[in-house]
Amino acid sequence: MDLNKISLFDDFKPKLRIDIDGTVEADCPEVELPKPKPPQFDWIHRAAEKDIREMQEALDVIGNHLEHMRWRAAQDSKALEELRQEKWRDEELQDMKRQRDEAVQDKYRGFPITKEESDKIHKWRQDHDTNVHLNPQGYHGASGGGYEYVFYPTGLGTAGDCICSACKSRAIREAGALWYDKLKELGGVFEFQELG
Repeated sequence: MDLNKISLFDDFKPKLRIDIDGTVEADCPEVELPKPKPPQFDWIHRAAEKDIREMQEALDVIGNHLEHMRWRAAQDSKALEELRQEKWRDEELQDMKRQRDEAVQDKYRGFPITKEESDKIHKWRQDHDTNVHLNPQGYHGASGGGYEYVFYPTGLGTAGDCICSACKSRAIREAGALWYDKLKELGGVFEFQELG
């Protein structure tokens, strides 16, 4: 008799027959019972849980990385602003140094004239000494003093002239009170700061 088969009739006493080979047979109707199923593992549910857990871990990593990147961007922004401030300070210091150097150069010239004006005056003096006085070396005695710088403050600004002392003396002798006009005729004046 098969162990998975039992009799449906409890009050019926079956007749059993045992064969030589050891098989047992009964004279009653038999019903086959379903075999007990082993417990099944829910792979779909387990896979979904695993996927959710892995996705959550991946999102946590991404979130942490994003927070780090935000922090890094804020730090970089602060550093960039500090560099801009430092560059501005450097530029400001360079500008102040340039202004100081210009002021020192003005002091060395002895008059409130710019470098460009000083260069123009120097060129005019060389031309005047060479062409008018036939003195290419520009020698005016041991003490120098061959030229005067005259400044005229007015309501419109300051005017300035560079006047040849030799030509001024000649113009005064020749023109008297109109010496300045005569000086201009002789070419002994250079107006380096003109009004408007």
